[in-house]
Amino acid sequence: MHLFGKIPKLWIFIFLPGLLLFIFSPLSSTASTALVDNNVSATGEIKFGYNNTEYVAGATLQNVSGVDETIVASDAIQVMVWKQGSPTDGVQLILVECTYLCSDQVVLDTSDTVSSASLPSASGTYVSFIFPNPISYTLSDHKVFGIFAKRTDANSDIDYYKIATDSSDYDLAGWDGSNLGCNTTGSNCSSIGNAFIPLRTLLNESCYDGIQNQNETGVDVGGVCEIITYSNLQADSLESIHSSFNRSVQTLGTNLTGTLTKIDIKTSNPTFGLYGSRPLLSLYECNDDTYGSPILNGSGCDLVYSGTSDDSSKLEASVQSFFTGPIVLDPLKYYFFFSSGNNIFNTLPVYYGSAEDTVDGTCYQYQLGASVSVAPCATISDLYFSFYGVSKVTSPPSPQCVTDCFSNVLFLPGIKGSILKNGSDTLWPPTIFSLNDVSELALDENGESVNDIYTDGVLDNFYTAPIYAPFSDFMDGLTGEDNLINDWLPLAYDWRFLPDKIIENGIKTESGVLDVIEEIETLAENSKTGKVTIVSHSMGGLLGKAIIKKLEDEGKDNLIDSFVMVGTPQLGTPQAVATILHGDDEGILAGFITNPIRMRAVAQNMPSAYSLILSPEYFNEVADPVVTFNENSSFTQTWRDFWGPALDTYSSFSQFMTGEGVARVKPTEQDLQRPEVLSSELMQSVADFHNEYDNYQFPEHIRVVQVAGWGRPTTKAIEYINHHGIPSYKTIPTVEGDKTVIYASAVSSVVDETYFFNLDLYREPDNKMAQHRDLLNTIPIKNIVESLIKNESILEFNFITNTKPQVVNLEDQLIVSTHSPVILGVYDQLGNFTGIDPEQDLSADIFSVKEDILGSTFSYSGESQSIFLPKEGNYDFVYKGIGNGPTTVTIEDFVADVVSPIASYTDIPTTANTSANFTVQSSAPEDTEIALDTDSDGENNEVIYPDGYIFSLNELLVLIKGKISSLIATDKVKQDLLKKISGLEKKIESKKEKNQKVLSGLENKISKLEIKGKIDSLSAGNIVYLLDLLEAQSESTAFDSAPLTDLKTKIQSLNVKTGLKNELLKRVEKLEKKQALIKALSNLSDNIMRKAGKNKITDADAQTLINLIIQIESVI
Repeated sequence: MHLFGKIPKLWIFIFLPGLLLFIFSPLSSTASTALVDNNVSATGEIKFGYNNTEYVAGATLQNVSGVDETIVASDAIQVMVWKQGSPTDGVQLILVECTYLCSDQVVLDTSDTVSSASLPSASGTYVSFIFPNPISYTLSDHKVFGIFAKRTDANSDIDYYKIATDSSDYDLAGWDGSNLGCNTTGSNCSSIGNAFIPLRTLLNESCYDGIQNQNETGVDVGGVCEIITYSNLQADSLESIHSSFNRSVQTLGTNLTGTLTKIDIKTSNPTFGLYGSRPLLSLYECNDDTYGSPILNGSGCDLVYSGTSDDSSKLEASVQSFFTGPIVLDPLKYYFFFSSGNNIFNTLPVYYGSAEDTVDGTCYQYQLGASVSVAPCATISDLYFSFYGVSKVTSPPSPQCVTDCFSNVLFLPGIKGSILKNGSDTLWPPTIFSLNDVSELALDENGESVNDIYTDGVLDNFYTAPIYAPFSDFMDGLTGEDNLINDWLPLAYDWRFLPDKIIENGIKTESGVLDVIEEIETLAENSKTGKVTIVSHSMGGLLGKAIIKKLEDEGKDNLIDSFVMVGTPQLGTPQAVATILHGDDEGILAGFITNPIRMRAVAQNMPSAYSLILSPEYFNEVADPVVTFNENSSFTQTWRDFWGPALDTYSSFSQFMTGEGVARVKPTEQDLQRPEVLSSELMQSVADFHNEYDNYQFPEHIRVVQVAGWGRPTTKAIEYINHHGIPSYKTIPTVEGDKTVIYASAVSSVVDETYFFNLDLYREPDNKMAQHRDLLNTIPIKNIVESLIKNESILEFNFITNTKPQVVNLEDQLIVSTHSPVILGVYDQLGNFTGIDPEQDLSADIFSVKEDILGSTFSYSGESQSIFLPKEGNYDFVYKGIGNGPTTVTIEDFVADVVSPIASYTDIPTTANTSANFTVQSSAPEDTEIALDTDSDGENNEVIYPDGYIFSLNELLVLIKGKISSLIATDKVKQDLLKKISGLEKKIESKKEKNQKVLSGLENKISKLEIKGKIDSLSAGNIVYLLDLLEAQSESTAFDSAPLTDLKTKIQSLNVKTGLKNELLKRVEKLEKKQALIKALSNLSDNIMRKAGKNKITDADAQTLINLIIQIESVI
């Protein structure tokens, strides 16, 4: 049997018996795939290992099917080989893979050596060559599998080896180790014919010997082997035409269908002693029976194949074979081919055919000369030819579309855009109160689904929020009788896997497994054009790329006319990095946040999640680092020592993601602040995927459009930084994205049409902004899709442009963020709300989010939430505690894509009973004060001021009284402390009064001294000025040191008696006396510490009070 066993229909493999007579020994008596004999006759011989020539060819097998196939043969090959004289070494068989001519061979396996002593001294005996492993090899499309004999020690011995050959066949293959052609003595092996011409025996459906019964041993019973061809096989030597440097043209008509893999024609060389050049053949596809031009030169038609034959024309008539690879023929098109010699310095071939009309076509001669013309061939009607894998349809094709000829549409949704089920249980989307829906989507460490999951349609809605429903309604409106297209297919798929696996394994549904390519072929059959337009969103664009490449590999890419990618993270996106490392929101679901702990856990073995993180090509396209390490956070020190301040290369990024370079342990599932440690195998697998597709060149005939959303705050990097004194992270935004995918990744392909959708300017009819998840639901994108279907130009206007908008043209924004166990929301002056709705069940796995304020954006990462707002008007913020811990609030400017701090409120104590409200004025956001309700009684207990705020004494007294009132302590303890604060206030008031008297007395004294002429008017004026400065601070018990120092210096400089100076200085010293107040504060501190020691107040509350006392003392 032949090497390949049963070959599927329309897969063609070509077998090239070479110089060697060989037999495969089967692994067992039942090994139906073993090739027993290559059917060459031992009529000749050839020597090798002579004059330093090491190799000689055995046989070669070429795969031109377009599909990889596995050779499963034997553990031994038998060859008729013998020694000439007494060579001292031995012989091996070498198995190689190469391309045509085998100048780039790769050795696959080497047999054990058969020593010279074990070889016979004459022909007639088969010798077995044993291989260490059974021969099992996957032969790739358009590769050659070769078996070659090799001398183990090529030397100058006059002794050598010989192999039996078929000297009667002029189509045998030879090889000297570097070039096709037998060259044992420095010239071609003339005893075995033209060694440059390998014979290819067609194999189809296990029909090696011409009978289709899967038994190739020579004892054949069963049915007749049939090979699908469209042919004129009538030819004789009396019916021939000379090419005479002209072209021979054959029209083929229409109604041709199937997948073409090979073309045969018949030629000879007209002049003895001259080899003809290898003929050239070109195949054209045309729209009508004019074949594009009256002179049949291919003008106006599509060239679908052009190449030279594998065999040179010889003196005798011979079949010339052209291996086209898989080409799908369209029964609605018209085809013709022409052939000519391929070297004008050699005599050109003679073509053969039939004088009868045997096919739907005509033979022409293409005359080159003063004028170019074609004329019917003088002696024949049709050339001899055979098209393998092609047949002519008996019934005429359906009438071609004349008007509104638009293609059916295949829609590919994004990740999480398809419904996934396990039996009757819907796992995606998860139910709000589900504890395990998301967890049941998990894959094991081998990337296989733990549960039996199938798809159940595209996700139109997520609860009440639309996902693809508006786009589905739009497509339905284009479909059906009297509409643009006949049909459209929303192709749901299991988005947990990589696109190539989805294509390879098919899409599992409740009723069976869908073959993606077959679905496209079916969609194309029902299309007005016989073609399909692919519309993709998000990850669907990656699947679309893989589908087109698969179709191209199978020669079926002409089924696709257009392809649009909307918001596709072609190179990945930084948001996905934050998602897989920390469970952040990836912006897929409309208005909801799912449980980040479960989402991060499930993503760890999910190839699709890895495919959305950054590819190697991303780092070539984007200069900004994707991960930075805060220099003031000590936990980043080892990372900074190893990688520097940031990760801006793929190698460092990959090391960090997989915990290499600087080792780290996997965090617990609940610890979202620490980065996960990803699978090295999956990282490499996805890198390989991106390396194959990131720079993929689409077939030229496919119109490819890519669209990037722009103008919404989108994560561009992660910064590792301390929050509340513990290791954490925050995301760094850019406006150059659609809230999920940054623009550079969405438009990374080299295509003719690239567009930017300005989401900052665009508003939906309800005045809301669009983002990544709902791009396809917007009017501008629907217009692009419709233009693509109609094959019209895409119109640019305010929202859609082919140049990227500029960040300097954006309006300024404010960012208000919380880093804590709270939920954040904000109202504008019209009552519109953005943030997490605080009225919902906050114990559920899914939170509802609103973005009703015009121009607002809500985002979250870990325990951090951020709200972006236009910097105009006033905003009323609220937050509510959902756990215990400190809360930090920050207010920042976001101007021209740069974030600048305005104010921060650090480590506000928070419990589940805590709520807060504050108003941010766009004109003065730095003046914001936060009102805190610590016990949910509706009364504000405390006011939080910005970090670094300098409190007045009165403000501090109000703060400490408020803190005491909110203590978790007995009323007696509170009253006791408040009584002491009251006593302190009295002492402060007493001190203020004394200060006022001192200042008033000093001013009167100076005035009298001036009247009496004891001090001059200038000095008196200076002193009164300083006293006025101090009087302005009379509400405080402490004065600024500068005017006090200036006052004492001025008194010292007076030209008065010493006694008078001392009297004035003593009055000033009274202003500086604070011993009574300091003692009162000290007593208060001691009292607080005693109460804490007796557990009457908590240590934390005691420390807060002591901190306030220290601030009061600093003011005093």
